[in-house]
Amino acid sequence: MSELFNLDAATGISPDPDPIPDIPPVLATKLWSCHPNPFNPQTTLSYDLREPGMVNLSIFDAKGRLVAVIVDQPQGAGQHQEVWNGYNDNGAAVPSGVYYLKLVANDVEQTHSQSNPRSAFPSASASQRK
Repeated sequence: MSELFNLDAATGISPDPDPIPDIPPVLATKLWSCHPNPFNPQTTLSYDLREPGMVNLSIFDAKGRLVAVIVDQPQGAGQHQEVWNGYNDNGAAVPSGVYYLKLVANDVEQTHSQSNPRSAFPSASASQRK
């Protein structure tokens, strides 16, 4: 039985100190759909980066106006998540409507839409905004 689980016969412990399997590499830069969508009061923004580089993740309204910059910095390759709480860069809750999430990373640009069905957000201090 110890051969089946690769256990050390004397200690009964696996000789591999890292039982967590390797995470497969990210094969492409991809912006995933937000969840939940529609959202209130916040939504999780998920994206994968195939290689490290400069990342800009921003929210735009239906008229194409910039609402909020979520990320604007270099990031490493792999899976990433950010949370948007429905506030603009000035700390004001955004009104109900459709918003567009835009990811620009290296030479890749992708966009997804998201809906905010209500604007009943509590007020936020500048430290709560993201």
